[in-house]
Amino acid sequence: MFQLKEPWNEPVNAKALEIQLVRELHPSRYLYKFKDQIRAIAKNESNDDVIFEIKEMGFVLVHLTWSNNEPNDSYPKYKMLAKECDVKSVIDNDSAFF
Repeated sequence: MFQLKEPWNEPVNAKALEIQLVRELHPSRYLYKFKDQIRAIAKNESNDDVIFEIKEMGFVLVHLTWSNNEPNDSYPKYKMLAKECDVKSVIDNDSAFF
């Protein structure tokens, strides 16, 4: 497993982040079909990035918008992370510039 480093921390309220992600996802988005299989595992405290684990699939880095608008097919921006080493790379990179 990977170690969290500043600015990444365990989410204080993971369920709220998971609910927000589902709220922001448009049904046409690829990630939408996994909405019931996601679990927030890390939150970047310097921005709105969250790393979610997708059950039996890997991870995804999502930049939440926190918009109250209707979901659209362009946001939130996300990047699939296939392996734990990809997650570690994101965390290490952000930590180096924090």
